[in-house]
Parts: sequence; C-alpha cells; structure tokens
Amino acid sequence: MIVCCDMDHTISHAAWRDEHIDWAHTSGDWDQYHALSKDDKPAEQIVNLLIALHNAGHEIYIVTARPRKWLRQTFGWLHKHGVKVDQDHILMRSDNNFRPAVELKQELVSHLNVDLFIEDREDVCSAFASIGVTTLQVRLVS
Repeated sequence: MIVCCDMDHTISHAAWRDEHIDWAHTSGDWDQYHALSKDDKPAEQIVNLLIALHNAGHEIYIVTARPRKWLRQTFGWLHKHGVKVDQDHILMRSDNNFRPAVELKQELVSHLNVDLFIEDREDVCSAFASIGVTTLQVRLVS
C-alpha cells in the first residue's frame, strides 16, 4: 500500500507559526514560516500511525507544499521524530512553483498509485477522494 501524508498541520503542529502568513491572500513571510517549522511539535497520533504503517511494510511518502529548499530541514525533523522516510519519498514543490496546493499535490503524486492520503485540508481530501483515493482528514487539537 502507498500512503501519502502532508506535513504542516498534519504531522506537525504548525498553527503556532500561522501568524506569519495571511492565508486569505497567500501572502506573508513564507521563508520565516518554513524556517520556524524546525520547532514544530509532532502530532504524536499521526507520527505513530505512520510508524506503524511503515513497520507493517507500507510505502510512505510525505507530500508537502513546502518549497524544495526546505528539504534538508524537513527530512531532519521527520527523522528526529521517528518517521523513517527516504529523502526521495519527500515530495515538495519546486522553489518557484506557486500553484495551489490541490493541483500541486496531485501533480507530485501523479506517478504513484496512491492508496491512502492523509491531509488536513478539506479541498485536498476532496480532490483525492474524487479520483478514488481513500483520504483521512486530520484536525489537530493543540
């Protein structure tokens, strides 16, 4: 089984840094927002789920709208918190790609036969469900 999982607000508690972004206008200091992600607390339930799925032999991919320039930091955070994923299984937007998350994530996984997509955003979950992918929508509680 191929499992894809989002990062911010799904595996990591990112709400504390949302003040750096104006979500309605997709503006703000995105570099600061992503730089601070190194200090995110893990969403233990989702981390434990991914560890269990990995240990059961399922293939795990991280699919995030973070720019690729944050790959090393993202990879380090995942391993620090026990999510064993190969670096080439972290799928990220190119640094100059500003397409909406729904389109971006569908493109990033287009070469995969995804069985389960774990995500916080309703629009992303709906898009994947509409093409026959089972989704698990996450709503983290602080």
